[in-house]
Amino acid sequence: MFKFFKKCIMKTNHKKNEKMKKQEIIMIAAIQNDRGIGYQGDLIHSIKNDMKHFVEQTTNHTVIMGRKNWESIPEKYRPFKNRENIIISRDNNYHAPGAIIVPTIEEAIKQSTKQKIYIIGGGQIYTLGLPYADSLDITHIDAHAPADIFFPKFKDLFTLDQKSEKIHDTETNLDYEFQIWKRIQKTYLTR
Repeated sequence: MFKFFKKCIMKTNHKKNEKMKKQEIIMIAAIQNDRGIGYQGDLIHSIKNDMKHFVEQTTNHTVIMGRKNWESIPEKYRPFKNRENIIISRDNNYHAPGAIIVPTIEEAIKQSTKQKIYIIGGGQIYTLGLPYADSLDITHIDAHAPADIFFPKFKDLFTLDQKSEKIHDTETNLDYEFQIWKRIQKTYLTR
């Protein structure tokens, strides 16, 4: 009898430990040399291999985005398949089929049921999410196109941990590399 209860207690503790594991928060973005990410409501650069990277990294995880970012995604791709889609909007009446709507970045993080959370933009959401990010998954594009939306400054808070070799995209004639940045200084915010 005692063995049965011991097994039940061990299973319960194991489940609690799984839930208590800290969620990993990653910001993923394609940025050019000046940290530009968008212009007039659209992405500055569209590199197929970067889009493939985005899908591979975010699938089966949570993606957090702002309302404008959600609306810039073609309807046929909304919500992103095989991902928990969470949208931040101050409009309490906002409706987005297949997505969870929340008013703040903090609530978006709390609502996530996945171990990995990807913050996918836009510019305001990246700025709000930066203090919570454990790492950055950056596609750095060697370019200087016009931009009106920028990724926040991050090099004082993160250190470059990994990077790919430079890759040349023949369709766009752009060079880029994949980079992983890890936090070196944690801002004291509660999750």
